[in-house]
Amino acid sequence: MSDRTPEAGGVPVPRRAALAPTHTSRAGDSGSAVRAAQEYLRRFGYLPNPDLAAQYVHWRPAVNTAPRTDDHFDEPMEEAVRLFQRAYRLDESGEVDEATIELMARPRCGFPDVVTSQGLEPFVAQGNRWPGPVVTYRHVSFTPDLLQADVRAAIRGAFDRWAAVTPLSFSESAIAATVADMEIGFFAGDHGDGAGNAFDGSGGVLAHCYYPPPNEGQLAGDCHFDEAEAWSVDTPPSGTDLPSVALHELGHGLGLAHSEDPDAVMYAYYSGPRRELAPDDVTGIQSVYGQRRG
Repeated sequence: MSDRTPEAGGVPVPRRAALAPTHTSRAGDSGSAVRAAQEYLRRFGYLPNPDLAAQYVHWRPAVNTAPRTDDHFDEPMEEAVRLFQRAYRLDESGEVDEATIELMARPRCGFPDVVTSQGLEPFVAQGNRWPGPVVTYRHVSFTPDLLQADVRAAIRGAFDRWAAVTPLSFSESAIAATVADMEIGFFAGDHGDGAGNAFDGSGGVLAHCYYPPPNEGQLAGDCHFDEAEAWSVDTPPSGTDLPSVALHELGHGLGLAHSEDPDAVMYAYYSGPRRELAPDDVTGIQSVYGQRRG
């Protein structure tokens, strides 16, 4: 399809993120390249962002001080760039260099990164959890890219992988009007959970999902997928692989944040199919719920 570009090996991935900067910048620079980098870092948790603070109660910016202006590369901006580079194992140049731009250009989860001065952890367990043992979910909307049965199977398969390593079980509500713990749907643009969470078209942000209650209010546990993507369930995928993205997003819905491990399902950036949990993911989710027994 026209909104796909092939990566090495011929696996299609969405276009570069529209939000990502396209030009390098460094301390002392001013202009549109700095503004684009600031916007990106603000969107994903590295600089103060009132929209994120309102939507994600436990989130705190990696850098507490905002840049003095939105188009000048000052000290808070340099610190934010270094923390982003540390979080994703890049050279900590403090500059928005080519390697940093290359990573920022990849499609990713819209969930903000939870970063300290040490960067991301191998896994991050946020603290909230479902009381269990049964968590219910329902589909509130579907993508026209796929048969509803294929969407249901992809989501069911993702839940099954988390259930296999925890004491939890997951049950789809049989009637659409039934209230469920987690609601799953496909949406475009600004879809009612804050302007900061508006989807950005093909590429960029693929999906986002909210932590379990008590935080995030009525949205707790809900998972939203960007309808602008060309979703796929085939192997090899002909578009964005729904089973892989769903597996990642449900991890947030169960209480995990992003991992620094590029082999983990909970790594923020998408690079093609990843349909099975990695050891890092299993360690993380079992730190919240324990192991499945029997």
